[in-house]
Amino acid sequence: SNCGGCGVGCALDNATETHRQLLDRLEKLTGYHALLTKHAYRRAFAEQLHGAVPIVRVLFVFTSAPRLDNVLARLRSDPTVLWRRPPEYKPTDEDRARALKFLDEYFRFAVLDELASPDFITEPIWRSPSLHTPDKRRPIYRPRQDPPPEHQGPRT
Repeated sequence: SNCGGCGVGCALDNATETHRQLLDRLEKLTGYHALLTKHAYRRAFAEQLHGAVPIVRVLFVFTSAPRLDNVLARLRSDPTVLWRRPPEYKPTDEDRARALKFLDEYFRFAVLDELASPDFITEPIWRSPSLHTPDKRRPIYRPRQDPPPEHQGPRT
């Protein structure tokens, strides 16, 4: 869906489901793991990318901060919850670390009210399971800054 009206695709959580229902729905996203880790999106969008390396993120927007905090806490406690696995599977610490790294790299979470700014993509409002405190939040995208004139080299 397009929850912010900006053209960026994201999922909006209206807090109408239990955590289990929400996480069950998120389990449907296991296809993202293959898509993102194998960089399959590059083949699908090769013509549009023109050789550029894209910034790929899956965005989730929540209607309340407490709901977002609860979901992030659940993902931190067992980031492998998004993996398809048999009920008897017991994830190792290495599995949890790998899953958390994947979530931190590709998934971002925010509260709907924080999207009011037209610059919400470049503002440090976005959380991940590990980057959830205000001092660790990140933007989705950082525009390139031109170097100061003294670092641009000689003018010709």
